[in-house]
Amino acid sequence: MRQVKILFLLFFLLPFSAWGGDTDLSGFNLQTYHLSPDGTGVLSVIGSRPLGHKKWHLQIDTHFEKGLLKATDPQTNRIVTAVDKFWVADAVLAIGLWQHTNAGIIFPFYLFADGRDVNRGEYQTTGLGDMAFWGKWNFWKYAALQLKVTAPTGEKEKFTGQGSPTVSLLGILDKQWDDFYISTNVGYKFINRHQVKNQLTGLVWNVTDDDRLLFASGAKYRLPWQNRSWSIEGELTGDRVLKNASTLTTPVQFHMATTKRLSSNMELLFGAGRGLTSAVGSPSYRILFGVKYDLSNVRRVKPQVKPTEKAKTEVPLHTVFFKLNHSSLSVKQKYLLEPVLDRLRITSPSEIILNGYADAWGDTEYSRTLAQKRAETVKFFLQKNGIAVPIKIQEIMVLEKPITIENLEKQPQYRKAEMFAF
Repeated sequence: MRQVKILFLLFFLLPFSAWGGDTDLSGFNLQTYHLSPDGTGVLSVIGSRPLGHKKWHLQIDTHFEKGLLKATDPQTNRIVTAVDKFWVADAVLAIGLWQHTNAGIIFPFYLFADGRDVNRGEYQTTGLGDMAFWGKWNFWKYAALQLKVTAPTGEKEKFTGQGSPTVSLLGILDKQWDDFYISTNVGYKFINRHQVKNQLTGLVWNVTDDDRLLFASGAKYRLPWQNRSWSIEGELTGDRVLKNASTLTTPVQFHMATTKRLSSNMELLFGAGRGLTSAVGSPSYRILFGVKYDLSNVRRVKPQVKPTEKAKTEVPLHTVFFKLNHSSLSVKQKYLLEPVLDRLRITSPSEIILNGYADAWGDTEYSRTLAQKRAETVKFFLQKNGIAVPIKIQEIMVLEKPITIENLEKQPQYRKAEMFAF
């Protein structure tokens, strides 16, 4: 945690006052690529998972890209690389609110940008980009909606800002299968119409920014070695201006990355990609690096019930243990559940509560899915054997990791499902 605080302190100590010149062009924000702001999903493709109530996600990422704005100057009829290289850093802070909502803020800073001005002279600049505020609501297990609003803190004369607020609404759909994960985003971005304009002559270039349709899809595979702490990710992203659309206003990009989980909380990301079209905002290449610190891994949270009430009503039934990285019942566990079935048939409780557990080794999302599957396995076993009372999965817990993987194999409390009767 101390290292993360130092990283954020260094970021915010950077001089936010801009230096250098500009292009003498009036345009719009060229930097629309940001990694997922809450650590879910794949690269910039956002996932549906909530962080958990009052759980924080901290992130610093940076990317270097080349060739973002090449267009024909109407004054000279020559192709000009108005914006060539961007080196951008994002500081991201996110928090989980209640059980199904995330919210946060993105601070983009342009460490370096260069290109050619309208007189074909070289320019260099730096400055703050458009800050973004966002919220995400996970309304279903695999689906969510995200609303993002940007503030015009950048400068459109340097292509680091939009010049006006923007609003984006994004639909999110994802799914996890053991070590494989996929996510898809489709949305709409509301933008005040802007065109690239020569401020000296008043001539308008044939480059337009307007309301955009957003689309993206990505996949991630958790590699089987080193406790699944390595993964590979890939994404295809794009957007399209709906009015006055052309090849210049339809950037499509592809990226691949490798991530390494250093602990249950911290993850590093290295990646690269390029634009698949020659549109404005679609780079010749992009290099990515990110540090993510996720505080959504939690110890077991007690149900929100008064201890006196819980003592009177909740009766512990049984604890089912699972093999490491498995969610299926062993022959031994099925045998141990037989007397539990007999007891339930006799007592007929009003409700059965299940809690699923998993360890925090490897990917957090994978561990949460594993804990969920363990609880669902027990629920299915009870229903299959004629237990007709309501069965509710109440809590899914990802527990802090033991000291070593050998300890994990010896400590079954990290891989279990609990049963209670009411």
